[in-house]
Amino acid sequence: MYLARIIKLKDFTYKNIIWMAIICGVCTGIILDVELLKIEAIKDNSLFNIGTCFEFWIFATMIIISRTKKPLEAACKVFLFFLISQPLVYLVKVPVDSRGWGAFVDYKGWFIWTLLTFPGAFVAWFTNKKNNISIVVFMVAILFLSYEFAQHFYTLISHFPFQIMTCIFILFQIGCYVMSFNGKRRIVFGAMSTLSLVTIATLFAIGF
Repeated sequence: MYLARIIKLKDFTYKNIIWMAIICGVCTGIILDVELLKIEAIKDNSLFNIGTCFEFWIFATMIIISRTKKPLEAACKVFLFFLISQPLVYLVKVPVDSRGWGAFVDYKGWFIWTLLTFPGAFVAWFTNKKNNISIVVFMVAILFLSYEFAQHFYTLISHFPFQIMTCIFILFQIGCYVMSFNGKRRIVFGAMSTLSLVTIATLFAIGF
């Protein structure tokens, strides 16, 4: 898969997944700690979206899935990744957050998403097939990313350059998914992704 070639890792063993989860969880927690400290020079940067938005975690999920051979393997590895990374985010926040251990209240939503990653990754694995079913499955992620893009793009045009990093990242991510196809399917999927982005951004702008 195109994503896998970018990462240049032959396989994601369970050991790799654990290390990846620890690194992502700790780094995200540190980023959110910096946000909580309200450092004037970097506040309101779109980097902090990693703690509240999904585009970064979708990308990590698709990287893992692209290096698995079976849907059950993908489901287990993605579930393990979220099961480790998300609690670590809040554990790292505890020393800085004014609520202390109460910061884990926010983990409830992510725990529900963690449970959903198992069936979600199982289905998402079929994007590796690069057939018509793959396009259908990918479009679920594209619609979700299009909604995220619309929100961030609206902020970007209203308060430039806030959210520019996130908007570029989402477009890059969608581009990777499109490039993972070949021939006519790439053209069809690219057209569908573009239509999704434009339509949802337009509806969001007019307050639909």
